[in-house]
Amino acid sequence: MDKGGSRRTGASAERRFLLDRIPDEDPDLRSGRSYADRVLDAWADMRWSTRSLIESRPSEGRLLFLALLSDVIFFLSRSLSLVVAPPAEIGARLPDYVGFGIVLAFLVRTSFFYVAAAAAVIVSRPFGGRGSWYETRCAVFWAAFVSAPVEALGAAVTGVAVWAGMAEGWLAETPYFLGPIAFGFFLSAGVAEAQGFRYTYRVMAVTAVLVVGLAAGALLLAGMQGA
Repeated sequence: MDKGGSRRTGASAERRFLLDRIPDEDPDLRSGRSYADRVLDAWADMRWSTRSLIESRPSEGRLLFLALLSDVIFFLSRSLSLVVAPPAEIGARLPDYVGFGIVLAFLVRTSFFYVAAAAAVIVSRPFGGRGSWYETRCAVFWAAFVSAPVEALGAAVTGVAVWAGMAEGWLAETPYFLGPIAFGFFLSAGVAEAQGFRYTYRVMAVTAVLVVGLAAGALLLAGMQGA
């Protein structure tokens, strides 16, 4: 009797069993609902939309797909803005900025989502947060995805402004503040739902304080290094 062969067969069967348990399709896709419908749902009620996504138990691959798709939209929107209305300080260095944008969009930005989810869990615990890192990742990745069309809208506004001869001023900078504002709003609502907080505005206030504090610290550090 080949005991080694039996063990290998059993291990192979166990591996097949474990792989069979990994979902490779989004339940909402199997139900026939498109992502466009779900984005509209999120714009109407981000908290309900986030809870619906969490309850569907998407796989890590599905979450990463959402993040990478939002990265694509982010990169194309920013690149279009730089091409049609390049800031004066860029000049002939536009190809370098576009190349840096690829790294920023697909590596730094995606990594930031994981870090942001972990930070949200850590900060929420002292205030009674009950959500897991997985649930918070769902909220963060979903917020990135549903805010991506707003980023594209900002780029479209820039293109129209250039076409109409009004590229000067705040219209040319639309993608640079419209997208982050939308992401911050959807992120706050999603994290509030994932962590079980009743009020979204409190999460939004804490998020704003943290972002301003980090930005001020980064500027201070840059000033100290430049001195």
